[in-house]
Amino acid sequence: MSTMPPRNHKHLDSEDVIPFDTFTMRSIPVTEKIYDFFKTFDKRYYVLHGGRGSGKSWQVAIHLLLFGYKKKLRILCCRETMASLDDSSITLLKDTIERVPEFKAFYTIQKNKIMGRNGTEFKFKGLRENAVSTVKSSEGFDICWIEEAQYVTRYSLDVVIPTIRKSGSKFIFTMNPENEDDPVYADFIKEERDDTAVAQINWRDNPFFSSELNSDRCYLKHKDFDKYLHVWEGEILRQSFLSVFYGCWEVTKDLPGYYESKKYYGMDFGFSNDPSTLVECYIYNDCLYVSDLVYEYGLKLKHYDKAFSQMPLAKLGNVRADNSRAESIDYLRDFGWDVRECDKWAGCVEDGVEYLKNFDKIYIYEDLRAAIVEAKKYEFKQLRNGAITRYIKDDYNHFWDALRYALEDFITRGNTPLPTRKENIA
Repeated sequence: MSTMPPRNHKHLDSEDVIPFDTFTMRSIPVTEKIYDFFKTFDKRYYVLHGGRGSGKSWQVAIHLLLFGYKKKLRILCCRETMASLDDSSITLLKDTIERVPEFKAFYTIQKNKIMGRNGTEFKFKGLRENAVSTVKSSEGFDICWIEEAQYVTRYSLDVVIPTIRKSGSKFIFTMNPENEDDPVYADFIKEERDDTAVAQINWRDNPFFSSELNSDRCYLKHKDFDKYLHVWEGEILRQSFLSVFYGCWEVTKDLPGYYESKKYYGMDFGFSNDPSTLVECYIYNDCLYVSDLVYEYGLKLKHYDKAFSQMPLAKLGNVRADNSRAESIDYLRDFGWDVRECDKWAGCVEDGVEYLKNFDKIYIYEDLRAAIVEAKKYEFKQLRNGAITRYIKDDYNHFWDALRYALEDFITRGNTPLPTRKENIA
């Protein structure tokens, strides 16, 4: 069976398909819509967003190889996380080079980069792993392509944007949007900007859209239309699909029972570019209230006392902390903090999540922006076919980890009051 539908193919649900022909430069297959998008390449930012099967990443790879073929360029290819080159866009570029004779004769694929005969260079970096060090030294690049831009954090974006500062340099973002407050979506799609070109690219814009993918699309459309709109039509993800705490939390302007309730404190230490967090919470009328939060990126050990002292009551209380950083706990104790290591027992994340869900409601004080963002973005893992697993992503969990640590004794021993060495002063 051919994987390429005929050009005026009617799909299984009889929807009309826009019959985009392909623009062919020698043997290079370029879809017309994306060719037109890049035809006038005079903006600083280019954003291609949409659902599965659109061919966005393949077409950007083709265009970047074309740009580098015509002119010597330095091109940086990024993702938020990149544990190895296998996680990068190098595979897309290599496969495209192998398919196109002109590219195959022009480009050389090396261990960790791609070089053109005219000096064009493709390099690959993970923003999270390199944001503070290596990425800051990348100012000489002409183009920065960020794949899966929906996962880019505000911290990474704030580092990489001013880093790519060569005259005439450009950013290309490709993404399947998830939340309206994802930094790239908020800055470049929701906001209308003169320096930005935006295009939504979906399956119907891809003349190479296969019959196999079409079968998957039609199946999901009839099974779960809301999920279909996100996966295939590129609409913002509805929170109920992936959110671990969907329906369990709200933002509040009031903190009832604050002064008469016992406070619990949890602390999570950041690694690399992760934030360090300190949370204050209390239980009132079967609801959990998150009343204060310290959420700081890039903290060094010597800065912990000053940063966490923004919550002075916590220093007087009994703080439960991440046990993976014993030196941090010892350091804080030297400054008078009453900090105890929590026990990371088997299954603690899942047990903690289930415990937190048993509150009638989790209320987050309206000023705690970072906690609200994590509440929206703390999600289950999703497979490429759109299926949602029971496994939780190891991301946007720093506030939630600190919250679990604060209530650890409740979680491990049921409704046993937390033992304290000092009374909380509230």
